[in-house]
Amino acid sequence: MDSGIFDVGFSNPVYFHGMTLRRIGFCIVFLGLLPLVGHTQLIRVISFNIRYDNPADGADAWPLRKTDVAMYMQDHEFSIIGMQEVLHHQLMFLDSALTDFDYVGVGRDDGKELGEYSPIFYRSSELDLLNTGTFWLSKTPEMPSKDRDAALPRICTWCVLRNKLLNVDFLVMNTHFDHIGVESRKNAALLILEKMKILSDNGQMPVVLLGDFNVDFKEESINLLCENLSNVYLKTGGNEEEPVPTFNAFRQDYSEGKMIDHIFTQNAEAISFHVADDVRTNGRFLSDHFPVIALLQLHLKKKKN
Repeated sequence: MDSGIFDVGFSNPVYFHGMTLRRIGFCIVFLGLLPLVGHTQLIRVISFNIRYDNPADGADAWPLRKTDVAMYMQDHEFSIIGMQEVLHHQLMFLDSALTDFDYVGVGRDDGKELGEYSPIFYRSSELDLLNTGTFWLSKTPEMPSKDRDAALPRICTWCVLRNKLLNVDFLVMNTHFDHIGVESRKNAALLILEKMKILSDNGQMPVVLLGDFNVDFKEESINLLCENLSNVYLKTGGNEEEPVPTFNAFRQDYSEGKMIDHIFTQNAEAISFHVADDVRTNGRFLSDHFPVIALLQLHLKKKKN
C-alpha cells in the first residue's frame, strides 16, 4: 500500500516501471549506470517501534497485530530492518516469519534474552554479517546498566555487514533512547557518535543509524546527531519546524503526535524518506508508532581480497 503521510523521492519506493528495487540495483551495477560502479549500493531501510506485547492494549494487543506486522516487513523489499520494543517471544515469532532475514541483538536487561531488544534484521541473500555487538547507553556501556536520570536500561545494537555482490562493508546501528532522562539522551547521542567513529573505521565506512529517539528536533540530543550526521527526513525536504508525526498512540487522530523516530546516515545519499501510515486489515494501525522508511545510496570503499 505505502500510501504514507510524507514521501519524498521515488513516487513508488518499491517498484519503478515494474521492476523491484533489488532488480534495479542489479541492473544498475551491470549496465554501468552509476558513476562509481562497484562503489555504490542502493538499500531500503526501515526503523519500526513495533510496541511491546502489552495485554492491556486490547484491540491493539500484539497477538492481534503480529501477523500484519510481519507481513508488512516481509513484503516491502527491505534490506535492513531496525526494530524497537521487541520482547524475546516477539523476536522469535518475527525471526520465523521473516524468512529472508537473519538478525542480531540481545535483551537490554541481561544482555541475553530478558527485556526489550533493539534488533537488526538483514536480508541474508544480499548481506553477510562480519561483526556485531550491543552497548548500553550509560557510564558502563559494556554491561547491563542505565544512565543516572534514565527510567530504564537503554541499548544500541550494531552490526557490520558486507554486500555479497560488491564485496563492500557498512555499519548499521539501532537504538531506543530513554523517554524520561534528558541528560541520558544527550549522553546517549555522544556515546553513539563516539562508538560510531571507532566501529566505522574512523568514519571511513558508511553508517545507517536507526531508532526511536523519543524526542523531536527541539532537543539537544537530536541536534547533536544532526550536527554530526545527515538526518534523512531533513535531507529529503522535511521541515524541522513542522515535523511529521511518527507516534500515533493507536489513535486515528494523531495530529498532536511528535516525530520521534529518525534515520541518520554518514557517507550516504538520501534518495527518499517515507512515514508509512499503513493499516491492518481491520483499519487499525500496525503499531503505536509509524514505520519510517528510507531509500539510501551508500558510498562504499571496495575491500581488497
